[in-house]
Amino acid sequence: MLNKILYLITPKAHAQESVMGEFRNLVCPDIINTNPDCKDMTGNDALTCCMTHLDLSDTIVLVNVLVRIAFGLAGIIALIYLIYAGYLYMTSLGNPDSQAAAKSKLLHTVLGLVIIIVAYLLVAFILETVGPP
Repeated sequence: MLNKILYLITPKAHAQESVMGEFRNLVCPDIINTNPDCKDMTGNDALTCCMTHLDLSDTIVLVNVLVRIAFGLAGIIALIYLIYAGYLYMTSLGNPDSQAAAKSKLLHTVLGLVIIIVAYLLVAFILETVGPP
């Protein structure tokens, strides 16, 4: 079912493989690297194997999965906003008001990225400390 959702989100075959690969790498790198059933698999097979061996009943695992997905999406959104702010700055054509607004957006975006990184490190530390041995 997850594969079908990912295929609906991304219509091109190459993009689908890329999104599923990123999803696989974000959600379950430990399972793919350590589970003998999933070790040599790639692409859809690795994703399917990962999802069958992922135990979402464990609260720590569920929180870890949700945190990785949320911070991944936050990083993508921040990158898009950074590109947008850079575009605004480049197209300001020397207008001081437009330049000031674009610089402000760039500054806020960089600060947002720093907050995202610090929050991710804090959550990763907490999950590592509280997580299973």
